[in-house]
Amino acid sequence: MTAKPSESGLASRVERVYLAMLRVLTLVVASICILGALLLALDGGRRLLMSTDVVPEPVAISTEDALGPLVRAAGEEKVGGGASGVEASSAAKAKHAAFMKGAFATYYETYRRFALASNKPEDKLLSPAELASALGYSAEALDAEPAPSEHADDPDAPANLAQDAISEALARTSLLFQTDETFSTRQIEVVRNALADPRLVAKAAKYKAAQKTAQSCSTVYQVRSVWDSNSTACAEWYYRPYGCPVRRSVPVEQCVPAYPEGVESPLETFAKLDESYRLAWSSKTTSAQSAADTKAAEKREVKAGAPAAFVLALQIFGGFLVVMFMFLLIAIERHLRRLASTRPASLVAAE
Repeated sequence: MTAKPSESGLASRVERVYLAMLRVLTLVVASICILGALLLALDGGRRLLMSTDVVPEPVAISTEDALGPLVRAAGEEKVGGGASGVEASSAAKAKHAAFMKGAFATYYETYRRFALASNKPEDKLLSPAELASALGYSAEALDAEPAPSEHADDPDAPANLAQDAISEALARTSLLFQTDETFSTRQIEVVRNALADPRLVAKAAKYKAAQKTAQSCSTVYQVRSVWDSNSTACAEWYYRPYGCPVRRSVPVEQCVPAYPEGVESPLETFAKLDESYRLAWSSKTTSAQSAADTKAAEKREVKAGAPAAFVLALQIFGGFLVVMFMFLLIAIERHLRRLASTRPASLVAAE
């Protein structure tokens, strides 16, 4: 009979400790739930209000960017340029005339000084109109801006597609040079600084002192008389040797005196420098736009997760309510137990 009160007291103490731990655990879980729900709601709001507009990083072309292809790859031929053969609109012609008197006049002066300092007596100094046509600054480029090529930065693209991308890039920059004052100012500055670079000055001096000691050979087609053993165009084609003489276009190798490899005229150097700047600008602009598009796509993906974040926040908040309901039941049970332990002595005696 004496063991029962002891066992009852021990059970009561264990139960109290267990209930206390349960209350603490419930409060901890409830706090985590409400905090998680709040953080998810804030994250959902951030996603929902996030702007998906991304401005590409500004592009800056240095003198070294324009000089790079010239000092690394000698003998590379100029791509593009020349007139397109399409008649420009009157508005484009008016803009082109203003361009020729404005930005291009300064650009032409840069070319003229470099050419006069490096030309040989037999070299022709181009006029502003001739230089503009040779470099591809035509009025036709002002009528419509070509769309960027999807293969512009693809090194594995087929040769014809890569060539198309280069042509489109040059056409785009031709339009910018003629219409964008910031672009034209920077291009003139970079080309002027590049022409003063010791490496290009040395190339110009090398050209001025060079002689045509090499040969440049190419295949041309000429009409010549050749023997065709299968021809029956003459009266005696059936006598030995069988056949007849015929006139046909045949490939002939033709060689002319040329400067040694790596020797370029001032016009070639200026044209390559012009193209190098424009291609470098187009490449960097395309890369910056691609990076901006990628970042914008990532932001759109983050923003698309806003509804899911709100739903999860509501679910966690629902869990918080369930936990707090359990805590309320535990508190009610504790309160009733306390009331039971403090009952009046008369009630206890009556029992």
